[in-house]
Amino acid sequence: NNDSVETSEFFEIKVVGYDQVLNTELNLPDNINPNKEQLFRIQVINNYDISVDNLKFVLFSEYFEGSEEFDLRPYETIDLEIPVEFAGTVREGDNDLLLKFYHNEELVLEEEEIINIGYFTDVAGKGPPEDSFLYSKETVVRTNTGNIVSKETYMKRLSWFEKLFTSTNPAPDDTSKEGSDFVLTWEFDLQPDQTRTIVIETSYRGFVFAVILAILIFGFLFYWLKRDVSLEKKVISMKKGEHGYYSMNVVLSLKNKTLKDIRNVKVMDRLAGRVD
Repeated sequence: NNDSVETSEFFEIKVVGYDQVLNTELNLPDNINPNKEQLFRIQVINNYDISVDNLKFVLFSEYFEGSEEFDLRPYETIDLEIPVEFAGTVREGDNDLLLKFYHNEELVLEEEEIINIGYFTDVAGKGPPEDSFLYSKETVVRTNTGNIVSKETYMKRLSWFEKLFTSTNPAPDDTSKEGSDFVLTWEFDLQPDQTRTIVIETSYRGFVFAVILAILIFGFLFYWLKRDVSLEKKVISMKKGEHGYYSMNVVLSLKNKTLKDIRNVKVMDRLAGRVD
């Protein structure tokens, strides 16, 4: 027939938010060192018999940001690992950390956590040595990338001979003698993000050049002032003649002190008018 029958039913629909669908548990490292890469672990739990696809998790703070995309099956629990690298000057103590969930690029859940960053110092750095002929240079660079003041001490050991030809900038705070060596000591405080540089230079060039110059000058003067010929006179014998005159036998020794021939040499010997 053409009669119609109408029926109605009532259904109860429960609408839940993502804060009920998803549970999160954040696992942080015991010691958070912002100078090293950290690995933050987040456990995400699906509390319902529904699939949630196209999820994106974002971990955000003042110093870093990391993210991970994933899908959740019904009642599934997954562990996310977010590598984190800190940037900028990190403040010690409690810092805010935001956990954000996006579904199809829309923010659906946001939670706030607190991470505690302790006091730490991290001081490192040393410039490469510079070595060349009769010269060496050592540059010591200390940078405090921590968040508290770091008390630093740097020592350099030199022999007494090295110390004669070594200069430093700045000057050491203390110089002590240990055995035959000298120990130069610098002590200073480094504020966070502060850099201190110590330059130690040892140069023998001036000394060696001065020695070479002195040798050249001495050789030049010796060459021009020395006598090329030496003469030695010896009286071998002397006797009295019949008429009361004396006669002598004299030997003149002439020596060439150079390595070259000397020609046209004339030797003259003069006797006194009277010989007693």
